[in-house]
Amino acid sequence: MKTSQGTLFVVDDDCKSRRAMAALASSMKIKCETFGSAEEFLDRHDPCLRGCALVDFRLGGMNGLELQDRLRAMGSVLYVVVISAYADAPLVACAMRGGAVAFIEKPYKNDDLADAIRTAMERSAHARQSPRPAASGSPGKLSAAVRGGPS
Repeated sequence: MKTSQGTLFVVDDDCKSRRAMAALASSMKIKCETFGSAEEFLDRHDPCLRGCALVDFRLGGMNGLELQDRLRAMGSVLYVVVISAYADAPLVACAMRGGAVAFIEKPYKNDDLADAIRTAMERSAHARQSPRPAASGSPGKLSAAVRGGPS
């Protein structure tokens, strides 16, 4: 799939994982930027940019669901895909209630991750210029449910 709209923003604290996801994006002909932390990403993020945020749950500092909450609170138009090696039912439910397009477990199959990225990028390309509707949970409450668990 060649997409001229949007960027894939990879947020993962593992350098090898970031490189692997960037290589996958390149093979899909998708522009990609990588970040080692949620804070680094937020420092440089423009909420008006379209695309997909591919976010690992376990990050140093702010976790992936907290980042998802912050993006929604700031009116970001990005679609989020959450990835984690530590998935459990409550974590997946929180991510999906928070508006994630998909939750992908590590280790993942490239085809599964590519499908999730493709879905998010297509939704972004077809989205209206108005902000997306709010997710069913309020910012801050979704990630608070899993803060006590793995981070």
